[in-house]
Amino acid sequence: MSSLDSNYLFSAKGQMYGYLYQIDRALLWLSRCPDGSIVSIETDDDVVVRLVNGDSIETIYEQDKASVKKRYPFTNTNVNLWKTLSNWLTLIETQQINIENSRFLLATNIPNKSSCIVKTISTYNVDEATYEKAYCDLLEIANNTKSTSLKPYAEKLIQSDKSVVMSLLRRIELCECPNNYDRKIFLEQIIQGLHLNDEETPRYEILTQLYGWVINTCMELWLSGGNACFNPKTLWSKRDFLIRQFAQKPFIEKAANLIPISQIDQDNEKGSLFVKQLDLILAQDDEKLKAIQDFLRAKREKHNYALNANLTKLHLDEYEDGLKENWWQNYSKHRRLNKGEPADIGYAIYSETIQHKGRLAGIEPTYFYLSNGTYHELANKRFIGWHPNWEDLTK
Repeated sequence: MSSLDSNYLFSAKGQMYGYLYQIDRALLWLSRCPDGSIVSIETDDDVVVRLVNGDSIETIYEQDKASVKKRYPFTNTNVNLWKTLSNWLTLIETQQINIENSRFLLATNIPNKSSCIVKTISTYNVDEATYEKAYCDLLEIANNTKSTSLKPYAEKLIQSDKSVVMSLLRRIELCECPNNYDRKIFLEQIIQGLHLNDEETPRYEILTQLYGWVINTCMELWLSGGNACFNPKTLWSKRDFLIRQFAQKPFIEKAANLIPISQIDQDNEKGSLFVKQLDLILAQDDEKLKAIQDFLRAKREKHNYALNANLTKLHLDEYEDGLKENWWQNYSKHRRLNKGEPADIGYAIYSETIQHKGRLAGIEPTYFYLSNGTYHELANKRFIGWHPNWEDLTK
């Protein structure tokens, strides 16, 4: 891959991460806002929160900047800061923002180790002299900048009335991580806000469903020409529905990262027959490692289902039979129609087979490790195989 391609992919990842960070922030607000509030994405700002506060409505304009490069986005001369200040000043001066009932939030996943203007004015109990100095410092940067990307936004601050700029500075708040960003801790805040923290509730599974609902709703609303606006009542209704749905499910799945696999257990499986079956189709090392992890997770979870869920051995046997039937259809088709190299035929059988999750007790599993691990367990027992000549090669 060329350096140009690599830089483009890294930039694309960064942009996508930035958009998804807005979904994180919107979900956090929705989990905390009172009834009657509205949270919107990509309207007047990245995230806009209209909070019902008695008879009045307080509006929070939030600018979100997430980075995979670990570069702080709100330093004194960063274009992100100046573009944000310019946008807010424009909305205030055109009376699209009532500054008296508004707060302005700068949110980022990157902690800032040194002092900067926005950090200074965001500390607790700031006096008027601090705001005055912040204004003077910003004005000095605006008048002396040589940056062509900064100049248009700096001009906006120079041209704006000092009283308007000062009113804005008094209402700016900084939201940043004190240490390195840990998204799991962030998600725990949403879980706490939605009261999903009891041991019986599959909280990460429900949170994943809610996350997908927000993204899909955004896309549908934008495609129809509308704005992506959400209210807490709808989110809580979705939450309650998902809790009831999971309660009716005869087994509760754990996300793969919540099922730790020791290095010793992984090493012990490297010589297993299901791994040798993957060797026959020239699977890559990372594919074999994932197969071992899926095998171990599926084995552990099926044992838990047998002990703790409303599943019988018949349910598990029927699940395996369904997966074997899917394998047989793919195996028969490719062995007859595919005229390539045997290893390539086997890889085609394997890659197509594992796309099918099957149904356990009438329900398709959420995660692939259960089906993938079961396929590898069947291959380990010589009930199925991938290579066209697997029966002879594995005797």
